[in-house]
Amino acid sequence: MVYVAQVLCPLRHCILAPVGEIPEELRDHPDVKAEIEKFVRAEMETTLTDRPSKWMRGLRMNPWCHLCKATMETWTVEITFLPANLDFAQAVALMKEGELEQLVHRLYLDQQKAQMN
Repeated sequence: MVYVAQVLCPLRHCILAPVGEIPEELRDHPDVKAEIEKFVRAEMETTLTDRPSKWMRGLRMNPWCHLCKATMETWTVEITFLPANLDFAQAVALMKEGELEQLVHRLYLDQQKAQMN
């Protein structure tokens, strides 16, 4: 079962949205979302050190939202299970497509902000 763990600031800006996979039989386990959240938070913490985890692919991140400056302590993690017919590779491809759209949007906003100054 493929999931997306959206890390959101209080204004719901998406900080990070890793895709993961768990066995189908664990989907309805009462603690599964809490365990995924605990894992994601621990992995995010490694990005603040000199040794980011392999799971985070060496990503270094700031402990605040780039858009509103909300700190990491205020962020929430929302876990969504994707449809059963969507495999991990398809989910990653969709996430990369969305990431590119967000990058274009951010560059546009940065350009607008620079023109206002």
